[in-house]
Amino acid sequence: AVHAGDPAIVPHYRKRLEAGNRAALEDIARSNIWDASFAEPVLAAFAKNSDGYGDVADILHRRWDRKFVPRLVELLTTEAEKHGGALKVLAQHPDDWQRDRKIVTSLSDAVRKAYPVVDKSTRDIPDENGLQSWAWAVQFWALTGDPAVVRMMTPALADRRRFRDPEPAVPGGGLGFGPHGQAVDHEPERVCDAAMNAIWVALDGPAAAERRRGILVTIEKRIVTNQKVLLWRDLQILGLHARLYARIILPQW
Repeated sequence: AVHAGDPAIVPHYRKRLEAGNRAALEDIARSNIWDASFAEPVLAAFAKNSDGYGDVADILHRRWDRKFVPRLVELLTTEAEKHGGALKVLAQHPDDWQRDRKIVTSLSDAVRKAYPVVDKSTRDIPDENGLQSWAWAVQFWALTGDPAVVRMMTPALADRRRFRDPEPAVPGGGLGFGPHGQAVDHEPERVCDAAMNAIWVALDGPAAAERRRGILVTIEKRIVTNQKVLLWRDLQILGLHARLYARIILPQW
């Protein structure tokens, strides 16, 4: 057996990782065992199964190195539908690539090619199922940080059509607890909400967008009606319009 602190631990795990051993990946994901030589086999494992939320993605996040960027960009631009997890990993580390216009454009072009629905006006998508597909695709596209997302989603902020049944905000699936209750991640139900979320993601990243989707469910009431959720969303849309208008007047804001 090989134990932490044993000088044989690095070659032991490197050999297992290079062989594609799943148990070794699980060990690396759940421990402090790491060596720079593990990066290549971990990236190779990710290329075989680009799950943006699995053990391998977790390893890439925890051991992040900007040297991972070219490999992840290559995966996404080669086959966006198969390797969508690569963009989800990249989106957690935007400082290492989003200032590179060439990378942003290549990622955006790959997503738009794989999911052409993002280029459609929502008024050209008449049915609920089509709008659901659009909402998912534009949120994924927004992870690229392409300024075109903001430009193309802004008109959709006026589209109040639903693509999901109305749901109240209730405890569970939350973003964390505070002294007054739980912030619940309430997913978009209307076209305008999905457009706002995509703009948030493109401008500020997925973590900030998730926080803004949060609805505080107080300890006393334990529920926020759907009517109140949508009222808050409408106020958020007004605030976003003001921010976007200010960006026209003060582009640096």
